[in-house]
Amino acid sequence: MAELKRGIALRLGSGGFLAGYKLLFEQLGEMPGFDCLHYGALRGRDDCKQHRQGAVIGRNELKVRDLEDLALAIFGDEAEPIQILPPGAHGGTRYLTEQRRYRMADGTAGPAAAVSVHPDPRAQALLEQTRECQIGQAACRLRLVWVDEQGQKTVFLITNLPVDLGVAELVTWAGFVGGRDEEACHRWGGVWLISPSEQSRVAPTCGRRPRLRSGVGKTRRSRGRRMRAQTPL
Repeated sequence: MAELKRGIALRLGSGGFLAGYKLLFEQLGEMPGFDCLHYGALRGRDDCKQHRQGAVIGRNELKVRDLEDLALAIFGDEAEPIQILPPGAHGGTRYLTEQRRYRMADGTAGPAAAVSVHPDPRAQALLEQTRECQIGQAACRLRLVWVDEQGQKTVFLITNLPVDLGVAELVTWAGFVGGRDEEACHRWGGVWLISPSEQSRVAPTCGRRPRLRSGVGKTRRSRGRRMRAQTPL
């Protein structure tokens, strides 16, 4: 969670729109300046369109048995029975996987990623309705089609799930959250401080500490006598 909060602060600054599962925001705690909506309670919301940027975190993926129970409740009386995935050797039940490509903003096909799928088309339709469509709905809370004189809006999809949205750039998790240097540069208003002492003075919690010289194991000469430097405890 600390890395996620660092990435949000680094990429979104001090305000914006966040969407994700409910437990996530309970774990993140207070997020001043951000409007937070959780999956299952964001469709049709129009109170976040004023933000210029936002992030959609994670995916709303049902467990296999929960999805199959939902499919049985809706389609259980049809002539063709719902396909049920058998438990694996580990004792649990996992989805099958297939490769899907990202859709890039320039219309080209991006790299592929492994996606969880269900063999029954009715269960798969329900899975995509609650997973991919939720991400699309969350991104649309910024009302991306309405671009004003201030320019385009930016949405970060913090997930590796390909969805039906054009992606401008693909980055790794490490690239999104950044390291200590990126966080320090963000705190210092875009100024990259080179001096370790200045880094430690301005942002002691994330800047690199100045290297201290230790006299342990070193020797120096004084008035012709060999002395061992002492390091105070």
